[in-house]
Order: sequence, then structure tokens, then C-alpha cells
Amino acid sequence: QTGRAVWQLQSWYVWGQGGKAVTAPAINVSPGDELKTYMSLVDDVWTVYGENTNTGEQSILTITREALGCDCDFEWAMLVHETITKKTNYCDTYPASDAIDYKNAMADGKAFEWVQRVQKDDCNQEISVDGSDVTFSW
Repeated sequence: QTGRAVWQLQSWYVWGQGGKAVTAPAINVSPGDELKTYMSLVDDVWTVYGENTNTGEQSILTITREALGCDCDFEWAMLVHETITKKTNYCDTYPASDAIDYKNAMADGKAFEWVQRVQKDDCNQEISVDGSDVTFSW
């Protein structure tokens, strides 16, 4: 990008077995922004949606089962807080707020059974779950 630190939201559809990865445009987000996201399947078309409700910008990905090359019904989804940064000494690149909250994260109106996985903990990264609310903190 421009050499400055930015946070972005981007809708992805990844199916490892099929070797498929498709992305929608990335949109910039800032600490304190409220984001609306969902994934849906209607008439064999998957939609992965993300919106920064503060700016109105959207990241919308649609893909058909035909384009995937399968008649797939997926039984799980992932909420990922992924950082692409240098390998070490990057803790100061996280927002000063010390956390990102995901509120009301549900599937078909029901709370998920969460499997928490933290791959880096050198900035005290943690995940906490309270029903349908998920917090990534550092």
C-alpha cells in the first residue's frame, strides 16, 4: 500500500479442498468503527458481506456453487482477525484500544460453538467469548 499502517476488512471465500480462494475489494476500517458482516446461501449463490457502517463502504463477494466446481454445503465458518505485519516487534502497530469486539456473531440466529485458536501471543493476544460476542485483545 502506501507505507502507512491501515486496517482493512475484506470478504473472502476459501475452500481448501477445492483449492479455491476468491476475494472481494478490501475496505479501510479504523478503531471504533462498527462493522456488519454475514454469510448467506440463496439459490446456490454464496454471499460473504462486510460493511463499515461508519463510512458505508462495503466488501461484497458472491460466488456460485458452479464456480466452485462442487455441490458443497459448508458446515462451518471462521471469524478471523488476521494481521499481515513484520515477524517481530510489531505490537505497537495494533490499535491503542487494546481490543476488537465482534458483537452478535451468529449463524441462523444461533450462537456458535466457538473453537478458539491463537497462533501468536507475543503481544499478549487473546480471544474471549461471551455467548455471541467475541473479543480479540492484545
